[in-house]
Amino acid sequence: MFFPRHLIVFSCLLSLLAACGGGDPGFVRLRDYENDAGEAAIRHLITQLPDPAPGVPKEYCVMIARDLRPATPAFERRFADTKLTFINGDALTTEEVTRVPKNPKSGLTPYVLQIAYMHKEPDGNYTMEMGWAYKRQAERRTYLVAQKDGKWTVIKDEPLVQKQDQK
Repeated sequence: MFFPRHLIVFSCLLSLLAACGGGDPGFVRLRDYENDAGEAAIRHLITQLPDPAPGVPKEYCVMIARDLRPATPAFERRFADTKLTFINGDALTTEEVTRVPKNPKSGLTPYVLQIAYMHKEPDGNYTMEMGWAYKRQAERRTYLVAQKDGKWTVIKDEPLVQKQDQK
């Protein structure tokens, strides 16, 4: 009796797994957002940022996922050649009056750069939802990132259109 009961449970589990299907073949795990394509998207995003406070030093913070998880220090180090100041999201505090993030060491509000979502397309390119925020300004964009001559580059950059609620 012991053996058949476990065999039945095991076969039920296999049936459940088979019913789940293969899932989304383009699904990208959060830990994989910090890849070469993600780096190219962040570099492109930096070049597109407005300067709402000319003359004020700028700092940058990279966040991953829609729920804003701090990027790893290893990913931030990829941008060392830019000579820009990056601060890890775990180090940020919130300004009491304005409720905007700030670097407690410098007192500056960083640009928050976000890879909100990443999907790998069948052709190997990536579709990404990107965003940035600086104080009370923010923008969301959709990028298509592809390899050209062995280097990842943004080949399509469009504002993200928010869908209106149907009433």
